[in-house]
Amino acid sequence: MQRHATGLALRPERRRLSSAVLGGQDDTIENELRRKEIEMTDADYFDGPGPEKRYYDYLADGKFMIQRSKSSGNYVHYPRVMEPGTGVADLEWVEASGNGVVYATTVNRQRPEKGGDYNICLIDLAEGPRMMSRVVGIEPTEVKIGMKVKAKVDKIGDHDAVVFEPAE
Repeated sequence: MQRHATGLALRPERRRLSSAVLGGQDDTIENELRRKEIEMTDADYFDGPGPEKRYYDYLADGKFMIQRSKSSGNYVHYPRVMEPGTGVADLEWVEASGNGVVYATTVNRQRPEKGGDYNICLIDLAEGPRMMSRVVGIEPTEVKIGMKVKAKVDKIGDHDAVVFEPAE
């Protein structure tokens, strides 16, 4: 299997971009990625803690940060080394707006001595990514699909986490 310089595996059947995508030009994904690469070495980008560690460090400081690709402007969450779909390693950390909308929700039933019922939600962030979290401050059964929510950093057990409250 061929590999791109970033280590991205190129499947033979997916190497060619369609001419419709390229406006009539026939090209390969490898050449397209090469044109988009940022001038940095792997050593520059990958030294220090990984993206997950950085994310949890930001949470420990009370900040909800997500990643954004410098070249495409796309936002990425859960933290990664490269942008999904392109393999470009130009992700930077930016503070999330914290605004979101409940995409899906369910109630996890639990005995009262173990903390009681709580909800588990998928939240569409205003920036685009979808994340799993909880909506706090209201009964778990009161969380509704389409509800506007606002993020805050809080503790779940012993861990810092992003949770959401109903927006006003």
